[in-house]
Amino acid sequence: MHSQDIELRSRDYWFKIVEFTQQEWARIDRNPAGDRTVYFFDDTAGVFDRLRFLSVAEAEAAPLRNGFSRYETDKTAQGFIARPEPPFWEGSPLSGKKGGDLRMTRGGALGGGEPRRVAGYRLVWTVIAVAELTARSN
Repeated sequence: MHSQDIELRSRDYWFKIVEFTQQEWARIDRNPAGDRTVYFFDDTAGVFDRLRFLSVAEAEAAPLRNGFSRYETDKTAQGFIARPEPPFWEGSPLSGKKGGDLRMTRGGALGGGEPRRVAGYRLVWTVIAVAELTARSN
């Protein structure tokens, strides 16, 4: 568990492709008072922002205005993008809000180690391998 896990009840994922191997995600949760909170998180399920809205219509308009699409209705995206699964947690290692060891394997991505979950979050193997190749070539 992370220092502060966040329970999101909604299963309605929204996504936006930011770069080739990076997506931003959103889920809209109903609050006890009846308003809605849109939680924005990265591929590692690290929540990096949230916005509150008075109605469902306002809450659903926010991701659309920012280039998000509904994951459930995009069959093409479902074929090549895996959605982050709980636990959701406060912060994001990729945004610098939470530190940690970014190595994918005990020997690094190209070091022949076994893939493992590091510091409580998942990483994309390709990103680490490219970073190591770039570092080695400089």
